[in-house]
Amino acid sequence: METATWATRNRIHSLIVVTAGYHIRRAMIELHRAAPTLALHPYPIRSPVSRRAPDRATLRLLLQEYMKWIGSHLGLSRGVNLTPKT
Repeated sequence: METATWATRNRIHSLIVVTAGYHIRRAMIELHRAAPTLALHPYPIRSPVSRRAPDRATLRLLLQEYMKWIGSHLGLSRGVNLTPKT
């Protein structure tokens, strides 16, 4: 929501979204929901967690992100109102 508000206030119409590869899909969904007119260009990066052998903490992180991703598809979000303030 903060990013959408910032982009609206600064008359920005396009964003490059840079975040961890395991997080990019949900980030794109949430940003699009908050600012549907913004052109979003994903740029996933390979985070340190994906460079090492999977362990319990890594699997927990990926499972949590997967659950959040499913929640975002269902319209659930941590934000109360995802419409940017102008």
